[in-house]
Amino acid sequence: MQIEMRESNMAVSESLRAHVGRKLDLATRRFVGRVEGAVVRIVDLNGPRGGVDKRCRITVRLAEGAGSFVVEAIEGDPYAAVTVAAGRVDERISRVSSRRRMARTGRRARAETVRIPHEPLEAAPSPPSSPSGRADWQR
Repeated sequence: MQIEMRESNMAVSESLRAHVGRKLDLATRRFVGRVEGAVVRIVDLNGPRGGVDKRCRITVRLAEGAGSFVVEAIEGDPYAAVTVAAGRVDERISRVSSRRRMARTGRRARAETVRIPHEPLEAAPSPPSSPSGRADWQR
């Protein structure tokens, strides 16, 4: 998967780039072949004023013409924003994959009916009765 980093008003350090790579690799590892690439944008919304204002927006391009989607997270720290957004990427790819699977197989997974050939059961012998006319097990 190809990851493209775009920065606008804040510098992205090498350690933050490595963090983005690790988190996206973890988020997409189980979907190998379904993701073509991602564009990651990290922005400081308030600039020098501070506050909970680091936004990470990840645009993911899916393979096989499945389109793309965007997830976003706003946190006080860019590392936390990347972590939250990468978790949302994992959830979104899982949801898209399950919808595509349901569309291929029908709305629900259909259970196959298995017919087992059988022979009719023989009549069970009746329990032996006692001289009083009652079966031993009824006493």
